[in-house]
Amino acid sequence: MRLWETRCDSWCHFVRSSNVSVEYLAHRVETTELLAFIGCSGSLISITQLLLLEKEELQSLSFDGSTVLPMVVFSLALFAFYSLTPLMLRLGGAALFNLSLLTSDLWAVGVSAVVFNQPVSLSFQFLSLEP
Repeated sequence: MRLWETRCDSWCHFVRSSNVSVEYLAHRVETTELLAFIGCSGSLISITQLLLLEKEELQSLSFDGSTVLPMVVFSLALFAFYSLTPLMLRLGGAALFNLSLLTSDLWAVGVSAVVFNQPVSLSFQFLSLEP
């Protein structure tokens, strides 16, 4: 196996086991406790990643309207995603949640091709083929 295949495979296993763990917690604890746990752990991981990997880019960033607005919109989208995750896991389970995350790339390509009239890149066509 190539290195990128190993990384992708290990990341998929991590995400799958993480979603199954969150589903287990979603059925046993209160939603507010679960949201607090997800928010705190996600914030710690994101801050650590930002400080370790992107410190220079953060220092060189100019904070004006063209950079702050996309950050705020992205933060609101993440807030909505993580707020709805426990509800989705309670209603559909980790398998349905994982499948919906896996098909999101296909939906993005379909919408960009149909709505925005953008051609599907050749690299995506090759990556979506089974070996």
